[in-house]
Amino acid sequence: MDQAGIIRDLLIWLEGHLDQPLSLDNVAAKAGYSKWHLQRMFKDVTGHAIGAYIRARRLSKSAVALRLTARPISGYCSPVPLRFSANFYTRL
Repeated sequence: MDQAGIIRDLLIWLEGHLDQPLSLDNVAAKAGYSKWHLQRMFKDVTGHAIGAYIRARRLSKSAVALRLTARPISGYCSPVPLRFSANFYTRL
């Protein structure tokens, strides 16, 4: 499989796991590549760093959910430790 195919499969997997803790170690283990090599491939194919992509997708999903539900904004960052909630509000 070529790089684009590998990253495409990884993107599909990431979309299904955005609600779970995702470290670079976990993602690299899933893909079967070293962290360094996976980051390079991911950036070459998508133009984004893995961590930035995951953060952007999570924020995007939260923004959509905020528009579609009556749930308070604090309900979207509760799985994340409280020290990160200010960062969540700022980025959202």
